[in-house]
Amino acid sequence: TSKHKNLLDEKTQQIILLRASGMTLEEIGELKDVTRERIRQIESKGLHKAFSYENHIWTTQFHPEFISDIVKEYVKINKKNR
Repeated sequence: TSKHKNLLDEKTQQIILLRASGMTLEEIGELKDVTRERIRQIESKGLHKAFSYENHIWTTQFHPEFISDIVKEYVKINKKNR
C-alpha cells in the first residue's frame, strides 16, 4: 500500500482538499500565486488521475470525511465540462 501514497503529489492533494472545503479557484490561485485556470488544470488532472486509478485505490489518499466532498466536486466539474 505504500506505493499508493504517492498517487497524487502534495500540491495536487492540497488543491483538491481546498476546493472540497469550499474555496473558489480564484481564492486558491491567490493563495498559491498562480492563475485560477492553472488551479483548475491541476485539480482536473488530479481528480482524473485519482478516479482512473486501478481499483480506485486512490481513496487511501484522503481522510474518509473528505471523500464524499471530493466525489461531489468531481461530479460537478464533469457536468460543467460536458
